[in-house]
Amino acid sequence: MTEFVLTFGQPVTPAMRRRARAHQRQQSMVLKYGTGPPDTQCRSCQHLICGGRIRFFKCALYGDSASEATDWRKKWPACGAYQPKEA
Repeated sequence: MTEFVLTFGQPVTPAMRRRARAHQRQQSMVLKYGTGPPDTQCRSCQHLICGGRIRFFKCALYGDSASEATDWRKKWPACGAYQPKEA
């Protein structure tokens, strides 16, 4: 698990906050469903959905909103709810 360690006096940037929130989203799925098969990523899961003119990805199980708060990364390790995409 990645830990976010800040040194004393270091300013917290908005990018650092976004990375920390993204990590929390991914970890919440692992806590809820467990870890997925080894060497699998969200990109090959049927629950990953794509939308918009600007390509963004969401996990159907995590939820969808009209903000980046529920954006998902294709490169994240799959959780225990992983189901391969149908051909």
